[in-house]
Amino acid sequence: MNLPFHIARRYLFAKKSTNAVNWITGISALGVLVGTAAMVVVLSAFAGLDNLVRSFYTSFDPDIKITPAEGKFAVWNDSLESIVFSFDYVETTSQVVEDKALFRFREREYIAQIKGVDANYQAVSQIDSFIIRGKYLNPESADPTAVFGSGVASFIGLRSLETMDPVHVYVPKMGSVDRINPMGNVRFQLIYPSGFFQIQPEFDTKYVFVSQSYAQRLFGLNPDKVSGIEIRLAPKTDLEDAVEDLQEKMGEEWVVKNRDDLQVSIFKVLKSEGLITFLVLTFILIVASFGILSSVNILILEKRKDLHTLWSMGATEKLLRRIFMAEGLLISLGGASIGFILGLVIVLLQKHVGLLAMGSGYIVEYYPVEIRMADMLQILATILIVGLSISWLAVRRLKVSGLSQN
Repeated sequence: MNLPFHIARRYLFAKKSTNAVNWITGISALGVLVGTAAMVVVLSAFAGLDNLVRSFYTSFDPDIKITPAEGKFAVWNDSLESIVFSFDYVETTSQVVEDKALFRFREREYIAQIKGVDANYQAVSQIDSFIIRGKYLNPESADPTAVFGSGVASFIGLRSLETMDPVHVYVPKMGSVDRINPMGNVRFQLIYPSGFFQIQPEFDTKYVFVSQSYAQRLFGLNPDKVSGIEIRLAPKTDLEDAVEDLQEKMGEEWVVKNRDDLQVSIFKVLKSEGLITFLVLTFILIVASFGILSSVNILILEKRKDLHTLWSMGATEKLLRRIFMAEGLLISLGGASIGFILGLVIVLLQKHVGLLAMGSGYIVEYYPVEIRMADMLQILATILIVGLSISWLAVRRLKVSGLSQN
């Protein structure tokens, strides 16, 4: 057995001459325990929230989306399609035409994103599985029908699918401006609801789905013009590698983005919040660990006779420092081990039993948690670094000649 750790273990569990050492050691270990448990619980909560948010976007956003580098619309032809399908991991593509439009129903108006989709869109997105009333549209039908987000429908007062009144859709004309007749600057179409979908408020209050041909007529586009190509990849395909491959082949006229790139602001906020929280908890852990410094210093004074004895027997000051560094590590890692296990138990109970409920009106019943190996390794590394640093601070100036034997 390693000599410094063997002696340090004996010192840790040996009877102390004063209860103050025991109290300080216990409080120090308790502080590390609580700090470690908090780290495990909080980082698992952020991981669960991240997974929950990603699940919303996974059901709506494609694996990869290709958009024009300049302008809102661009020509998409068979040669570009063949480039995309030259990669084995590309399973399906869907052409979309989208832009903002003004929706007016009776006396109420609302601006939303109109999204024209083709027959392949259901294979790229799971939008049809979120229909709460009515049915998904038939993109190949000539009927002017649309699937409204529940939020959009609520804003314009559209509550029934059997309404005889159409929804008026207005978009500005591209090109010249008619100063004499203002309505000459606007394109206008009628549309009827075929269904309502509900995913989450960000999507429900933003999108209205129509057929690709309807959107092209509304925006005055040729049939070969699109605003983007949405792609579904084969399972287990590396998204970053796929984006690099496609971007290289598509050239500078097109921009290739993966699902995270499409919602980069959301994921940056989640990542930043998680990092800030981790740094705050690390600072709390450092403050809690300073009790270890006091505990080790008091123990050094208490064991000064033992130090002189070991020094007389040939022990170097380096070895003596290592003994009390090991003492500090044992206190730190002892509290951290119990805190780590306690944190895991709390997370597992939350995940499988449900300790903290979200309340009524939320998408999930219980607060989501997820144990990620990378987070756990980060916590363990932080604890080890903090423990080593505090222990080193406690013994860095230890000199046997400076200790009185009396």
